Amino acid sequence: MNTSAAHPKPQPSRPDPHPVPLVPEFIAHHTSCVLVKAGQAIFRLMEQRLAELDIRTRHYSILKSLSAVGEMSQQEICTLLRIDVATMVASLDDCERLGLANRVRNPEDRRKHLIVITAAGRDLLDRAEAVLDGLDQDVLRVLAAPERSALHALMTEVVSDEVLLPAGSRAAEPPVARSA
Repeated sequence: MNTSAAHPKPQPSRPDPHPVPLVPEFIAHHTSCVLVKAGQAIFRLMEQRLAELDIRTRHYSILKSLSAVGEMSQQEICTLLRIDVATMVASLDDCERLGLANRVRNPEDRRKHLIVITAAGRDLLDRAEAVLDGLDQDVLRVLAAPERSALHALMTEVVSDEVLLPAGSRAAEPPVARSA
């Protein structure tokens, strides 16, 4: 009995000559739709690249904030980064486990803790910055340098507008820098 007719040999797959675009043209006329899809794709790429350093985007954001502002309370970081408390606790636990940050007693209120970046956290942050610089280059490769700068300036302006804040929310004031 010939079974080759019942089970044909699989053919090697060929690249699709007409790949599906990230945003279909009939949706892409809305800038918001394009931004959502680009954000989703870039977030996925950022997570993949930072995973090579054993961190996620939220860990990078925490380390970058601690490096820029100095020691902060958990609540200050939550407010600054707009991260919910449960995610923040888990993320800080990760950072402590990896030796990237520590919780220390607040000398002004011993009942509370401050989060401080460690030397290992600063070293990893430097490596993460290089990874994200490479991601920026890859994602924005179709734009010339002046266009990249213009896009960055425009997007910074867009995300600064309070219309993007959740209802009942207000713009977060950056915490006052403390000595690290």
